[in-house]
Amino acid sequence: MSKVEQSVKEILNAQTEIERSMEAIDNTNILVGEEVAYSDLSTAETTNIVTEIIRAFAEDVNADTLKQNAKGNNAVCISKLEAQVRKRTIKCDSCRNKLKDTETKLAALQTFYDVIINHGGDDEDISLQQSVEQLREQLVQTALMMYEERNRVIVNQKNQINALNNQVTSLKEVVSITRYLLQICNMEAKQLQAKVDNTKKKISEERDRHNTMINKMNAAMRLNANLKKEKFSYFYFKVF
Repeated sequence: MSKVEQSVKEILNAQTEIERSMEAIDNTNILVGEEVAYSDLSTAETTNIVTEIIRAFAEDVNADTLKQNAKGNNAVCISKLEAQVRKRTIKCDSCRNKLKDTETKLAALQTFYDVIINHGGDDEDISLQQSVEQLREQLVQTALMMYEERNRVIVNQKNQINALNNQVTSLKEVVSITRYLLQICNMEAKQLQAKVDNTKKKISEERDRHNTMINKMNAAMRLNANLKKEKFSYFYFKVF
């Protein structure tokens, strides 16, 4: 493994250690509370200050609890709080020391890496740098191609959407025209139905009139036959 690869891995490990140390310090600061505001003090001074605060608080609590007869419970709580504060303070100091060591290592590795980059290295390092540059260029070209392809796909989709919108508009117009034509056809059908009804009515009236005329004609024929019979009988009796 070349020096550049080792340097890169050490830098990444150092960054990871810094992030973990910062997370541990953040968690410690959240739990400790007022000890975070005085994180620049030494461990002994911080412990003494927190202990004095807790003792003052304990004295106030004891003054109040004398009236309530609860000295034992308060002493236990105070001792637990003191133990937790000492534990958190020690943990915070250790995390701070780890952070300083990690920052020192990172600065040294960064300096070493800058020296290698600026002054160059052996043939393997140079070839590795060239391969890294080539890979970077390939990644950039691939990203550009993917970006252009995505833009083309987006443009095609927009064109398809516009075409579909135009088709929808055309279909809406066709539907409106068809609805209008159906309304016209319904009006014509109603008019034709009215004409058919009128024609049926006229045919019924003509049929009734025809039947009336036939009845009248039959009555006239019977009357004529009766008149002929009467006339014949009159002449017959007159002759004889």
